[in-house]
Amino acid sequence: MKNRRVLLSATVVAIATFCIVTVAGPAIAGEEGPSDRHSRIVGGTEAGDGEYPFMAEIYDKATHRHICGGALINKGMVITAAHCLEGYEPAELAVAVGRTDRSDSGQGQDFGVVETRLHPRFTEGETSRGYDVGWLWMDGLAEGVQPVSFPTSGTDALLAPGSEATVTGWGVQGQDQVNFPDRLRKVDVPILSSAECAVNGAGFNKLTDLCAGVAGKSFGGGDSGGPLFKVIDGQVFQIGIVSRSLGYAQQGAPGVYTSTSSRELWVPVFTADTPPENASVGMAFEYTFKADKILARSVKYSFTEGSRVPSGLKLNPDTGVLSGAPDATNVNGIFEFSVAATSDAGTTEGARHRIAILPTQ
Repeated sequence: MKNRRVLLSATVVAIATFCIVTVAGPAIAGEEGPSDRHSRIVGGTEAGDGEYPFMAEIYDKATHRHICGGALINKGMVITAAHCLEGYEPAELAVAVGRTDRSDSGQGQDFGVVETRLHPRFTEGETSRGYDVGWLWMDGLAEGVQPVSFPTSGTDALLAPGSEATVTGWGVQGQDQVNFPDRLRKVDVPILSSAECAVNGAGFNKLTDLCAGVAGKSFGGGDSGGPLFKVIDGQVFQIGIVSRSLGYAQQGAPGVYTSTSSRELWVPVFTADTPPENASVGMAFEYTFKADKILARSVKYSFTEGSRVPSGLKLNPDTGVLSGAPDATNVNGIFEFSVAATSDAGTTEGARHRIAILPTQ
């Protein structure tokens, strides 16, 4: 088992005089409740049975202790925060989908976990850099549950600053409470502009994050991974994933969410993009460019506009393999090029490279 990282102890906050948004406290992931004074959360209202069937609870399979929230994005898959999955092997985790009351095993559906993934740009232990999103695959399919949808170009109004969205979770309710409540709770929070969020302190990535909450109205730390969403004509649009807070709710500091509408979360990420700097005339050359396709079905590779590639070298669009043998017309030439990886989510351009063609030794 890997070492556990310290997680925030979870919850949702509503308007109250003494509300506090938790900051990084020492509650260990999976423990039944907070262990320091920063984990005091007050308010919120209870969700009704079956009100949010897409809601998922991630818990320790051996101890049944609460770890994080999440949301069902297809019948066999849950989206959550990357930091929720750090330090856990898939076999150590379990998921309950559609359970409002954690103590009622008759509610919802329970599954084991067969695979987990963290976003390749997420830096372990550093949520402030953004890309705090992870996915887990269950060992079965959740039946009779409509998964959440994500914003598209036609639903941009969902993110309008000043509008409200809902966040849900199982967090402690007050300073004297030591256990997470059994009942799912909810609270509506106002969405803030990136500019409003940035002034509250460092640790906001405008490419991947959004902010919501104001003056005692936000989430607490521990319900990390849970959804921020809006319901439009019966359809649930998840616009954010609970990630972290920038301070204290009563001072107006907002909560930070990973924005599911961020293009940066879904486009391919290069994992191999450093070809050799030299090649020789007539000698076999081969290098494989690789990009993580995130959740896309496939990735296509191509040279970017303006690339100069030695004749004799070709790029396979399906595999990313650049191969061949430079011909004599390239000798002593220096060529500059870059490769792009494209999926149905968009295109990512790799680094600019220079390759010198040397005479045959």
